[in-house]
Amino acid sequence: MAPLSAESLHRRPAGFGAALVVSALLAGCASPQPTLTAATPTALSQPSTAEIAATSPITPTAPSSPTPGPGLPELLGTPVAKLAAADLAGADADYQSLATLYPHNAEPWLGRAALAQRQSDWAAALKDLETAAAVDPQNMEALRQWALLLEARGDNAEVVKVYDRMVALKPGDANLLVARAQAYARIGGTAVALADLKSAERIDPNREFAWLNVSGAAYGTRQYQTAVDLAGAGLAAHPGSTGLLMQRGLAELSLGDGQTAIQDFDAASQLDPALPAAYHWKGRALLMQGDYSHAADALKQAASLGVQSGVEDVNLAYESMAFAADAMARSNVDAAFSYLADNVISYGSRDPLLLGYGLVRWRQGSIDQALTRMDALVGTGYTPALYWRGAINFDQKKRADAIADLQSFLGLQHSGPDVESARTMLKTLGVDPDATATPSP
Repeated sequence: MAPLSAESLHRRPAGFGAALVVSALLAGCASPQPTLTAATPTALSQPSTAEIAATSPITPTAPSSPTPGPGLPELLGTPVAKLAAADLAGADADYQSLATLYPHNAEPWLGRAALAQRQSDWAAALKDLETAAAVDPQNMEALRQWALLLEARGDNAEVVKVYDRMVALKPGDANLLVARAQAYARIGGTAVALADLKSAERIDPNREFAWLNVSGAAYGTRQYQTAVDLAGAGLAAHPGSTGLLMQRGLAELSLGDGQTAIQDFDAASQLDPALPAAYHWKGRALLMQGDYSHAADALKQAASLGVQSGVEDVNLAYESMAFAADAMARSNVDAAFSYLADNVISYGSRDPLLLGYGLVRWRQGSIDQALTRMDALVGTGYTPALYWRGAINFDQKKRADAIADLQSFLGLQHSGPDVESARTMLKTLGVDPDATATPSP
C-alpha cells in the first residue's frame, strides 16, 4: 500500500511512513544565496593580491587598477560558467584554487559538493560538505546541505550530530527543531525528539502535523515504541487528531499489541465515523487475532466508506474488500468468492481485489491456483503480493521460495505489521532479516 501524503494523514492516515520533507523544513534555515553563489567573504578570508597572482588560474585585477579587484562572488562565476558548459574538470580545478585562496570560506567547497553530486559521487560530496562546515563552522547552508545528503543516504546516526550543530546556532528556529526531532526519532531518540517538538510548539502552537510526521519518521525506521510515545505526547496536545490515533495504533499493531491498537482505531472512528482507515486496520487487527466474523464486518465497512471517498481511500477500499473476503473464507468460501465477484463487477479487476482471490484460494486449499494468482500480481509490480506469496510458500514449507519472496518484500517495504510478520517468518526459516539488502535513496 502506497504511503499517503503528509497533508492527508490527518484525514486519511493509511500510509504513515510519510514524513515532512526535511528540505522544506530547513528552507528557513538556509542562507539566501544558492549553492553556487557565495556570500561576501570576511576580512579574515581575503587573500593578498600577490597570493592570488601566484597560485590562481583566475587572475584578479592588478593593484594599480583604479577599481577594486574581483572578490570571491565574482571569481565563483568562472567555475559556475564552466560547470554550465559541462567543463567539469575545469570547474573542479577552479573550485580547488578558490578553496586554497579563501581557506575560511565554505563557498568553494559547496561548489565542489554540487559538482560531485552532479556526477553521483556521493562520498566525495559528503567529504566536501563536511569540509565546508569545518572551514566555516557557522555556515548554515553548508550544514543544511550536509544534513540533507546524510538523510538521503540514510545515515541517521551521523545526521543528528549535524542537526545538533545547527540547533546550537539557531535554537529558536521551529522548523529546525522539528527537523532535528525527526532525525532523532529515526534512531529511537525519544527524549530529544519530544523536547524539540515541545519547544517548536511553544514557538508556533500550530504544530499538530509536526507530531504526526515525527512519529511517522520513527515508525518508518521500525522505532515503533518511539512512535507510540511521540504520538501519545502529541495527542495530549491535540486530542482530536485522528492521524495521531491511527499512527499510534499502527505502531502498536506492529509491536504485536493488537488489542491496544484496536482501541486507538475505535477512538479514531468515533472522532470521524467516515474514516475508512480506522475500520480497515481494526479489521486487519481482528483478522490477525482470529476474530474472523468481526474482522469481515469492519473490513466491509472500510470498503463501503472508501469507495465513496478520494483516490487514496478508494485504493484502500479495494484492499479492504480482499481482506474481508479472506476473513469470510474461513467459514464460507463460496460467500467470499461471491463477495469478490460482486465487487469486480462494480469496480473492475483491480490488483487489490484480485489479491482477494489468491487469499481465498489459499484458504480453500487450492495452493497452485493461489500461487498462480500471486505470480500474476507480482508480475504487475503489486508489492503486497510478494508478502502474501511468501506467506503461502512459508505455509507450504517451500523454504527457498519463501525466503526469496520475503526478502524481496523487505527490500521494498520497511515498516509496518506485514514487515514484522515477514521478519518473523524469515527468522523461523533461519535467515537474518537484517541481511536483506535495501537500496539507498
